[in-house]
Amino acid sequence: MSANDKSTASPAGIPTVAFRVQIALLLVSLIGLGVAMELTHIHYESHTNPDFKSICAINEALNCETVARSPWSVFAELPISVWGMFAYLLFIVLGVYQLVKRISLSGFYFVAVSGAVIASAILAYISTFEIKSLCLFCTTLYAVNTTLFILGIVLLRIYRTSPVQAVLSDFRQVMANLRFFLPLAVVLGAGIAAVYLLLPPYWRTSSFDSLPPLDSGITEDGHHWIGARSPDITITEFSDYECPFCRRAHYNIRMIVARYKDRIRLIHRHMPMDNKCNEYLSAAFHERACEFARAVECAGDQGKFWQMNDHIFGAQETRKATDVDLPEIADTLEINLDKFENCMQSASPAEKIGEDIDEGTRRKLPGTPTYFIGAQPYPGGIPEETINNLLKRHPASHPTAN
Repeated sequence: MSANDKSTASPAGIPTVAFRVQIALLLVSLIGLGVAMELTHIHYESHTNPDFKSICAINEALNCETVARSPWSVFAELPISVWGMFAYLLFIVLGVYQLVKRISLSGFYFVAVSGAVIASAILAYISTFEIKSLCLFCTTLYAVNTTLFILGIVLLRIYRTSPVQAVLSDFRQVMANLRFFLPLAVVLGAGIAAVYLLLPPYWRTSSFDSLPPLDSGITEDGHHWIGARSPDITITEFSDYECPFCRRAHYNIRMIVARYKDRIRLIHRHMPMDNKCNEYLSAAFHERACEFARAVECAGDQGKFWQMNDHIFGAQETRKATDVDLPEIADTLEINLDKFENCMQSASPAEKIGEDIDEGTRRKLPGTPTYFIGAQPYPGGIPEETINNLLKRHPASHPTAN
């Protein structure tokens, strides 16, 4: 530190500008901790509470719940937001320590926030190109990490040092203060171990496992239905098996059908966003959507349409679409694998899927999922209140189990 730096020192014994930057690092880390805690709450509720609605679940493109339910939201068997909480807690502890001890850990900070920025870039890429949905709270953390990175650079410039020199200097300070840093490392390790031991892996359980069994069949024109045999209301669903928004909407509508199983019928129709079978698309938005649709149709040939439907949707709550093993699911469902594989290679399921795509295009679907009651479209899903109002207008012709 130069003589000029000392003349402008703060009461803490470090340059005034550096003191302000360290305060800023501490405050920004506190913001990061708060956001990471909220993301952890969203992750937990999204996986355990079917009725949960996040304030940042705006649409298919901007939806924290979609990102939270993605298998990408877990790293090394813990939610990424939990790792974020540990990181920001560490930043806060080190920030307070360096202010109290009148030292600078600019090297360690720079390395840590550089890692945070790299992680943010990777997660932003995954969210944009793999999940195809953005989380506003996650984006806030990307901004937090970028701000921490800029502040880290400013701190290095204040001390006129390189990252390598700063890290070496910080290492010497750590070795000189092992009475603090060793217990800190032990506490941090114990905290991570405790979370591993005490936090149940709630994200591994598919909500589709809890769907109640219902009557099902095939309409006169060959479409699979589930729910009421003699319905007061019939809902037609156009959906994509690789669409996370479709997955959640389908689960919600199935739960409503279960509550009114003698009055509501749900009919499924395919609308895969995949140009392998959807000629109206120029590219494959969901690269396995056509394959999944064929698998469901082929399972239907063996009387397991809705079981395969639920397993494909449910599997993607705990793993990536690329990791879904269709023969494994077919074997679990006790489907004849030879017949299943022959069907997957045949033209029959493709023809059925093509008919649905043509019909959906004729109806000018705004996107997937889209539901219809009669000619009335309901993009994204049907609120239960709307269904209740419709049921009130149709006197029940059958006993209803609620």
